[in-house]
Amino acid sequence: MPPRARRAAPVPTPARAPAQGTGSAGGAGAREVEWQLAAPDLDVVQRWLEQHTAADGLRIEPLPEQHLHDIYLDTEDWRVFRAGFALRVRARDGQVEATLKGLRSARRDVADRREISEPLPRGAAKERIKALARAAGPVGSRVRDVAGVKPLRILFEVQTSRQRFAARRRTSAAAVGEIALDEARFSRADGHRRPMVLTRVELEAAGPDQAALERLAQRLCAECGLRPPAENKFVVGLRSASLESPRLPDPDPEAEPVQPAIDPSTRTGDFAAAALRRLLDQWLALEPAARLGESAEALHALRTTGRRMDGVLELFGDCLPPALVKSRPRLKTLLDTL
Repeated sequence: MPPRARRAAPVPTPARAPAQGTGSAGGAGAREVEWQLAAPDLDVVQRWLEQHTAADGLRIEPLPEQHLHDIYLDTEDWRVFRAGFALRVRARDGQVEATLKGLRSARRDVADRREISEPLPRGAAKERIKALARAAGPVGSRVRDVAGVKPLRILFEVQTSRQRFAARRRTSAAAVGEIALDEARFSRADGHRRPMVLTRVELEAAGPDQAALERLAQRLCAECGLRPPAENKFVVGLRSASLESPRLPDPDPEAEPVQPAIDPSTRTGDFAAAALRRLLDQWLALEPAARLGESAEALHALRTTGRRMDGVLELFGDCLPPALVKSRPRLKTLLDTL
């Protein structure tokens, strides 16, 4: 049966709901808009950018190189992932930042995802994770709501060398975006001593005017042999660590549940138990988004699943194990809370 509701983690108020915006960092309403391109040879791209300091109405200027250390985290039962996010803690230029990155893009032609960030104190990897557990900002509060009492574990780590270029308008110093040439080395958990290496070019927009940056991305594809990647960095990182995220469908709260197959030999108790197992799987898929507290639909879907579980216990109580039937009052209390 689903766990008892935690009084210490109430559903957040609507005031925390995200605002609309565009940008690569900052508060709860920020969005990351970037073109991600697989690059067989970063040197070719770097030479092209150095030779084309003026292209498509933009000035391209080199920026200092950066070295990034990323740690991706989740609970053992993938609560952050099932809530629709990847959780990253990044150390860069002496600063540490926790980020929740939306797993789904709002557009097919470009990665347009929600991004929520919060600064953390500097320290080693374990200290960063402890600092995240205590953080009171937009990332820390959401992670606690979603994870509950479940501890965070490290999924994988990435060390990235990043060559950067600023894309500015020719007529002003206004930044249109940033071009990053990344060589990312992923930690391995399958006995390989050599890390998995990924080379990517990313063009991240700095504001709502993205047409010039999009034209630049198309030109880089045509002249430098770049192409949209088959996998994003998060998927590559999971594969490098020999991890497989859960494959859960999007439940439709209004859809009627698919009934287990039965035949004349099916016992009533087996039918009821199969229905409860399927509903429990659906509950586990819906719970993280409901804990996040930002979607009325997710909360409604969780309530609907709970009511269906209660209906099975009521209709088939005489055919189910007594210990399972005795859990019904606990389920009804949880439904009242929801």
